[in-house]
Amino acid sequence: MTKYLLDSNALIDAYDKLYPIGVFGSVWDWFITSEKFFITKQVYNELMAYDGDLKIWIQDHFEQTKLVDEFIAVKEYSEVAIFLTTSGYWSESGSSLWLSTSKADPWLIAYGMYDTDCIIVTHENSSNPNSNSNSNKEPKIPFVASRQNVQVQHLWEVFMNEGAVF
Repeated sequence: MTKYLLDSNALIDAYDKLYPIGVFGSVWDWFITSEKFFITKQVYNELMAYDGDLKIWIQDHFEQTKLVDEFIAVKEYSEVAIFLTTSGYWSESGSSLWLSTSKADPWLIAYGMYDTDCIIVTHENSSNPNSNSNSNKEPKIPFVASRQNVQVQHLWEVFMNEGAVF
């Protein structure tokens, strides 16, 4: 069964900009009733720092049953870290933006490597750095995930693939 691992930005964008719960309640009901949506503990922690009703919604609907422990993917996390530091795409300051253990993005990819039935759902755009550019910019999930053979989709793609009708 395909599982969708939600990035915090996909939920924040959906909640604040695209599908306000007061107008698009059926979208949020769909998240709750589907058994395919999960968040990692790191994403949960990021959302708990977020000031707004989304924090309460996450606590009510994801805290007990839809929270995965990404730390079981420590081996895969080290592979992501090695890629970040040796690929030549990012400088030390660029890759270090992801190498804090509290940063959710590399853990999402590591968990996607560990559980190959997972698709990461993010609203990040894939900005492909030039090889040997040693960019100081933060890596982006779609680019790094593609290099680690982890699938990434935008929320719209998930709706289409799952045949969601609201």
